[in-house]
Order: sequence, then C-alpha cells, then structure tokens
Amino acid sequence: MENNVNILSDKFYDEKQIQVQVLVKKLAAFFKDSDKQAVINYDYMLKGELDSGNMNPDVLIISPIYGLIIIDSFLPNVNRDQQLDKKLDRLLEKENVIFGNLIKRGDKSIKGRRRELKINLDSILYAPNLDNLGNVDGEQIVHSASDLIKKIKKENRYTQMDKLQLKSVTNIIDYAGGMLKPEPRQVKKNDTKGFLLNKVEEEISSFDEEQHRAALSEVNGPQRIRGLAGSGKTVILCMKVATMHAKYPEKKILYTFMTKSLYDFAKTLITRFYRLISDDGTLPDFENKISILHAWGGRSYPGVYYKACRNNDIQPLTFRDVKNSEDPFNAVCCDLLDRTQGRLKSMYDYVFIDEAQDFRPEFYQVCRELTRDDAIVWAYDELQNIYDVKLQNPTETFKNKYGAKGIDLALDAKEFPGINNDIVLHKSYRNPMEILLAAQAVGFGIYASRLVQTIKENEQWEDLGYRVLKGNGDVDDEMSIERPKENSPLSITSENTSDDLLQISSFDSMNEEVNKVSQAIVKDIKTEGLRPEDIVVISIDDKYARTYFESLELSLSRQDINTYNLLGNNYSMGFSKKGAVTLSTVYKAKGNEAGAVYIIGADAFESKSSDIKMRDKIFVAMTRTKGWLKISGVKIEDGTLKNEIKQLQINNYKLNFIQQNVEKIQRDVAAERAKRVALQEAEESIKKAKNLGATNDELGLVDNNDN
Repeated sequence: MENNVNILSDKFYDEKQIQVQVLVKKLAAFFKDSDKQAVINYDYMLKGELDSGNMNPDVLIISPIYGLIIIDSFLPNVNRDQQLDKKLDRLLEKENVIFGNLIKRGDKSIKGRRRELKINLDSILYAPNLDNLGNVDGEQIVHSASDLIKKIKKENRYTQMDKLQLKSVTNIIDYAGGMLKPEPRQVKKNDTKGFLLNKVEEEISSFDEEQHRAALSEVNGPQRIRGLAGSGKTVILCMKVATMHAKYPEKKILYTFMTKSLYDFAKTLITRFYRLISDDGTLPDFENKISILHAWGGRSYPGVYYKACRNNDIQPLTFRDVKNSEDPFNAVCCDLLDRTQGRLKSMYDYVFIDEAQDFRPEFYQVCRELTRDDAIVWAYDELQNIYDVKLQNPTETFKNKYGAKGIDLALDAKEFPGINNDIVLHKSYRNPMEILLAAQAVGFGIYASRLVQTIKENEQWEDLGYRVLKGNGDVDDEMSIERPKENSPLSITSENTSDDLLQISSFDSMNEEVNKVSQAIVKDIKTEGLRPEDIVVISIDDKYARTYFESLELSLSRQDINTYNLLGNNYSMGFSKKGAVTLSTVYKAKGNEAGAVYIIGADAFESKSSDIKMRDKIFVAMTRTKGWLKISGVKIEDGTLKNEIKQLQINNYKLNFIQQNVEKIQRDVAAERAKRVALQEAEESIKKAKNLGATNDELGLVDNNDN
C-alpha cells in the first residue's frame, strides 16, 4: 500500500470491501501524482450524536489541493432505492458532523463569520454496480473510480489550502486538540527564551504523519510503538485508548505503566481525546471499562499485579517479601507465573503498556495472559539509558517455559499488510538536535579514549532517526552517523546557535558555581521570560547534591524565587511545582523534561568518565531539556566532558568512530565495575577493621611510612 494511505482497521481486508480496496488503490495512485501531501484514511473514526453511534466514512481524504473529501461505497441489494436513500442521508449526516467539527474547533484561517468554510468539503457516494438511479438524486453519486477522480478534479481544483489551513484542518481531523498545551508565557520580545519556548510548545501540539497513523489505527493484535524520548509514545497510547473506548464502549481496557506520576497525566489525556472523539458530552467510563493501573500496586493502590493475583485466587507478595531480590517487581511477576503455571484468567479486551522498556519479559507475559486475543500494545523507548541498546525481540520477550509462544510481529503483519504493527517514530520533539547528539556522543563515549557502548546494526541507527553515512556496523568499520534535521524538527535549533543552546562553564569553587548558576536562573526568569517551573537544576554529583541544593535555595530565595527540592520529603507531589525551580537528582529527573536544564557538579563526571554508570547519568541529565542546557563544575575547563563535546562540534555534530565489538565492550565495562566495587568494599572493610584496632601488619598491608 502507498505511503499516502492509512488503513485504520482490518475491516479493509474483508471480502465485502473489494470494491473499496480497488478504489483506494486508484485514489492512492492519483494523489501520488497530483498531490503528494494528500492523505487517504480508510475507516476514519467519526462519532455523531448520542443516538447515531459510529459514523466512520469508508474513505476520508485530506488534500491541500482538493480539500476534504468524504467517500462512502454502496452495494445494491433487493431494497435498492430505499437503501440508497438511507446511504445518501447517512453520507450527508457524516458531512454535517465534519462540517460542525471544523466550524466549532477551527480557527479563522478555515472559517468565515457566518458559519462558512474557506476550504472545500465534499461528499461522494461510490456505486460502481448501480445500473440506473430511478427517482434518486444522483448529484453525489459516481459509478466508477475514473468518474470519481474526474469529479474531484472538476469541482475542487480552485480551493487549495495554505499551510495554516492545512494544519488547522489536520489538527481537527486528528483530534490533536486533546493534547495538553501549557498556557503561553506573557512575553513582549520575540527573541527571548520565553517566546521561543511558547513556539516550541505550539509546534508539538499536532500529530505528525507517523503519529497520526499510529494514533488512529485500530488494535487488531499485538502492536509495538517505539522511538526516542519525546517521540509522542504516551500521547499515542492515550489516543488509542480513547479511540477504542469510543468505538467499542462495551470492551474492557487496561492502561499500565511504571512511573506513578503518569496516572493523572494519562487519565487527563484519555479524557480529553475521548470527549473530542465522542462529541456528545459523555466522559470515559473509568469505573467499569478503562482501568489505569500502576504495574505493581498494593492493597491501598490496586495495580496490575495485585488485581491479577486476586482474580486468580493467589495471595499477592509484598515488597517486604522480595526486597532482597535483584529486581523485586520482576520477582513477584515470576512468582505469579510460576504459581499459575503461566495460565492466568483473562481480564481485558485490550492492554496498553507504557514505559515498556522498564519491564522485564515476565511482566509482558503476565499482561499477555490477562488480554484476550493477544490485543496488547506496548510503547518502548529505544534509548532511555545506555546500558541496554539491544533491539527488543518480541519472539523472546513473550515466550516462556510454561508453553507460551513468542510474538512474531513480522509474521502477524502479513495478514493485514496495510496496518503497521511495529510502528517506528523517527522524529523526536524532546531535545534540540545539537543537545541530543551531544548526549549520544558523551553517553556512548564516541569521542572518549574508548567506547563504552555502541549499536551494531545500521538499521537500528536508522530506526532511532539517524542516518548512517559511512560503515556497515562491522567491527573495525569507520562509522559516520548524522541526524537529519527533519527528525529533530524543533525550530529552536534554527533560532539559536549551538553555543546558545549548550554551554559548559568551569569555576574555581562550589560557591562560585552556585552563585553563577543562581544569577543565570534569575536572568532566565526576570529577563528571558521563563517561568520558574520551566527550569530544572540536576546535580550529577550525588555526594554533594544536598549541599548544592541548600546553597541554591538560599541564593534564589534572596531574589524572591521559590525552589522545589526533590531531596526533601514531598516528592510524592510530583516533579514540578508551579512558581518554583525544580532541584533534582538524575534518578528523580528520569522521564521528565524542562525548558531549561542546569547540570551542576560536573566535576564528578571527570573522576568517573570511564564508568558507564556515570556516562548514563550525564546522558539522562542532558536529555531532560526541551531548549537550553548549561553544564557546570569545579575546575573542568580542560576536562574530558568539555573536550568530547568540542570534538563533536569539530566533526560538525556527526558521530565519527571506529566500530567495536559490543559484547567485548560490555564484558570490559562489567569487569571494571566489578573491580571497582570490590576495591570499594575492600576499603570499607579495612576502614572498619582499623576502627576496631587492627594494624596494617595484621591486615597484611604495607605501611608506606616504613623505610
């Protein structure tokens, strides 16, 4: 199927849809030549009044040249004239619903003062097997694909949409109005950070083509959605939940995740999308049909694991029962599978897993057992950290010793070739391109003395939104990788120099660092138009984080700027607080973002630059920003971090390196970490022994004071 066609349900492959299949292929060929921006949607989700139910048109076309075109097909039967009248009435009703949506939600670019549209909206009935019309008005009826195309060309050629009109129409058709958009900052100058951040937030309030296809497609089996942070995975999942609930209100749906702070966000998004789709004033049924649950949960906060245990007459384990396990949550999932021999009672018609990269295979297997007909969708961040960059294999993820077979997405896709069940989102809207590349380079050690991580397959680089310029990924290959601008499309990159977006500063003392960072934050708020909650300070130095934050709190309070210190006891309230600058460790910053990020204590990186754990920390910290990044530390002017970023800049923000053996890198890194942990434990043991009075001689240590 052509790229300009979105098959949004498997109904397309029904035998009764043959004439629509033929039509869609001919339309795809026509628009490929005449309007490359046109999008053809099959079975677009459309709801009418409360008693009208679903009103999905067979085909909905959005074309900058020809406008909005609704097409239904008609197969004559014994009550031909009566059925034809009903079909035409229904088609007109669909046109009226879309007209109403455009008038109600559209801006001035597409509507006039008197409920008039400035764009073309047309509806056509495609009836290739209709011999004669009898007494039926045939103005909207065509008898062949060629006649339909002629009608489109003849009636709509003078109504081309400009960019603003196309964006407005697409946002309405995509239900993008359900996205959460912050209140614009009140700024007077268009060269301030506040103005540019307003612009960024406006840019990301629409679905791009990949997101549109993923969000509106029906769930008809296993589906994976993957991409970098900021590619829109959570928004897409919430949209799919809302769509499936609107289409099948009797079905039971589960949405689950690991980060508890996602609960309110997801519920709000699902509600907003559902209200746009249903358009009848009703709210989603969170009481009986949609369950938004944390993966684990407990007696006072039910979760997926807890409910699954109760539904299968199993006593749930508590954290205390598994606290000594390497991964406590995975331990309870393994236990549940073992006690049920991998056979759990199904509870849901559809299951959606967000933050799926946070889970081990056993939780996937539990969710699959809870789902009917393998209708499971998971959103997967392919590069949330640099420890594990290996591409997930669903065949291995879902297979287990209890007899469950793996899921082969490629094999499943053959049944419905026009519906993508392994969706790759190449674009990322989280970070400016230069900062994403800097984080990638530092995280992997691209310009360090040696790599600490790499990706073996060129295809995986491409899936992440990069372009391989040189090398095949084989060991000792010279690799050269860039990121196309279209895959990091935020305008903030073009409106700032790389030096504006990413700055590294060195200071002589911690006090000087705190004072300078404080001054920069004050300027961001009082001159640049940022809100305090737009700013996050992340300490990369865990040892001195508390000292840093206490000093910053004091310094900023003198300027009447509030702070929200996540090292305090009130983290449960969320990551940010209105009117306050967030102070966070790397761990608590994971999964969150801010307009401007300050990374402090970067001298801690210098002492552990060969440690993959430290490189992961700096990678996570750097990728929290939507706009500006300032890194600072004590006496780091000639340090590793500054030099590596400088090398990236010299190489025109390309990742140039010699490919190495991934397994060997990981073995070396693991060996170094084990050695470092052993030395640390030995030092602690020696210290304890000396505190108890042991001598160097007793401990077998050489006394350096002896001659």
